[in-house]
This record gives sequence, C-alpha cells and structure tokens, in this order.
Amino acid sequence: LLFRNLRQSESALRVERDRAQKYLSVAGVMLVAIDADQKVNLINRKGCELLECEEGMIVGKNWFDTFVPEEIRDEVRAAFKRLMAGEIENIEYYENAILTESGEERIIAWHNTIIKGDKGDIAGTLSSGEDITERKAADKALRDSEEKLTTILQKSPIPTAVGGVDGSIISFNEALEKL
Repeated sequence: LLFRNLRQSESALRVERDRAQKYLSVAGVMLVAIDADQKVNLINRKGCELLECEEGMIVGKNWFDTFVPEEIRDEVRAAFKRLMAGEIENIEYYENAILTESGEERIIAWHNTIIKGDKGDIAGTLSSGEDITERKAADKALRDSEEKLTTILQKSPIPTAVGGVDGSIISFNEALEKL
C-alpha cells in the first residue's frame, strides 16, 4: 500500500512538473531560476533558444561561470552573493550581457524575484529576461546619427536653423549666429 501511494504521489508530481514546464515553455521571455549556490535549477524554451543550448546543457551549471561575460562576471556574481546573504534589496530590474554557446554577447533586460525556502530564507532567484540587444544597437545608431548630423550642421558655412512643428527655432548653427 505504501509503495502504491508513493508511486501515485510521484506520478502526480511528474504531471504537475510537466504542466508547469508547458506553461514556462510558451513564455516569450527567458525564465531562469538560479539557486543560492549559483546553479541553474530551471530554464524555459526561450532561455534555451537565447543561450543556444539544450536544457540539459544548462540546468546544474553555474550561471555566472557559464553564461556571464568574464569582464562583468565578478561584479554580477558579487551582487548576487550580497542578495543571497540579504545584504541588499532585490534588484527588480537590471540589464547585463549574457554569453551564448557560440560566444556571442546578448544584452538582457532582467526582472528578478527572490525565491524563499520553507523557513523564509533566501533560496535563489527567478528571473525573466528579454533580449534587448537589437534595440540597444538601434538606440546607439540613432544617437550616433544625431551627433553626426549636429556636427555637420554646426560646421557648415551655410547659415542653418532647425525649426519645430510650431514654427519655433530649435537650434541653429554658428554661421547663422554670425549672420
């Protein structure tokens, strides 16, 4: 009887785990659970896609040693350790790079939640991450373009003004100022 109850309990746990994994798999963002020992406990399909790895190559690995670029690894790991020790408040939003299997860096916007154990102790984090690499690149390209245009306008010998839609002058160059 005990053996049969144990098998039924294990079966029910497998069904619940599979259901939870199905929910996680349809999420459009990376979901990753990291325990206090810095190891990945759970990752969803989107996370596997971003990291370019199968789940079995991720779960159980040290997150910081495996997926955080070396130049920021110590800083990010130190913040995590302080969080696990309760020395700092939960960092709900954070951006940092991750390393894919091919060595490419992707910028991820993280939303973090602390996971507490049965006794209320901090057991790890559950984080959702959105890949913002292209958006960051587009923002930088736009800023660079604006700076280039401003430089060209300022150095132009032709008097030039930039007007707003209401007819006001937003900016003008040195040639127009001299005129």
